[in-house]
Amino acid sequence: MPPLRTALVTGAGGFCATHLATYLAGEAQCAVVGLGRRPEPLHGAGLTDYLACDVVDSAGLARAVRTVRPDWVFHLAGTSQGGRRTLFATNARGTTNLLKAILREHPTAATVVLGTAAEYGSIPRRRLPITEEQPCRPRTAYGASKYAATQAAQRFHRVHRLRVVIARPFNIIGPLMPQSLVLGAVLSQIRGEIEAHRRPAVVSVGRTDPQRDFVPVEEVVTALVRMVQGSHWGKIFNLCSGTPTPIRSLLDLVARAVDWPVRFTRHPARARAPAPLVIYGSYAKAANAFGFAPTQNLEEAVRRLCRLELGAPPAIP
Repeated sequence: MPPLRTALVTGAGGFCATHLATYLAGEAQCAVVGLGRRPEPLHGAGLTDYLACDVVDSAGLARAVRTVRPDWVFHLAGTSQGGRRTLFATNARGTTNLLKAILREHPTAATVVLGTAAEYGSIPRRRLPITEEQPCRPRTAYGASKYAATQAAQRFHRVHRLRVVIARPFNIIGPLMPQSLVLGAVLSQIRGEIEAHRRPAVVSVGRTDPQRDFVPVEEVVTALVRMVQGSHWGKIFNLCSGTPTPIRSLLDLVARAVDWPVRFTRHPARARAPAPLVIYGSYAKAANAFGFAPTQNLEEAVRRLCRLELGAPPAIP
């Protein structure tokens, strides 16, 4: 059976984009064209084709959109690393470049722009859970650059009627997590300790008392596809579990899921700049709009992640 649609996924080969491409090629029966700045994608799963193009290259993006003429566009390209100039060039201007290319070359495409909960900034406990109506006051250059991208997406819809919708995921977890994320860094250390045959595996971590909202990547990917299939253009949707989980509880789940003794030690250098102790969101808006409701509990998600990444034993029924 030929593909039903063509999807263009920016940031192809990255953590979330790889899971999305696999889902699109399978469940959604799409031809998936990946776009990324590497000569070849880090992970090519699910891709029918791949185009090497940086989102700061406006002419290259125009050629890509003109060539692919996608039905759906998922804009997952972005970075959390580097200085303010780099962050705004990639996250904010890159988003604007892509939306301009879509507007000029293929304005009927439906587009999902991936934002982040970091756009909200510090929210007092009395105003939790975070809803999409909360004013955004980002505390970091990364959050500010992603908020600028969100504002650009809403402007393109408002002014040009471009069909674009924005996702704001909280803390995504799943296989292929980069080391820039807490759980990705922990699993990388455990893998290194196991490969060196050190028992127990000694893993250094930062603060473990903050509470965060973790959501499995599979849930996020399914939501992104539902969003592009809907008609909620110009709107923003939180993608989260709605539950705060202490970092120490997450680490306990990892230790129980790994078939190897693990000991966590506090390392001051891994403690990031002060941040709110408790952050979690509400997914009520997404639930009402397209039926988003996380079905995996965190323990199951962590067990599956460790099994895939570290060879942990299968779950006990």
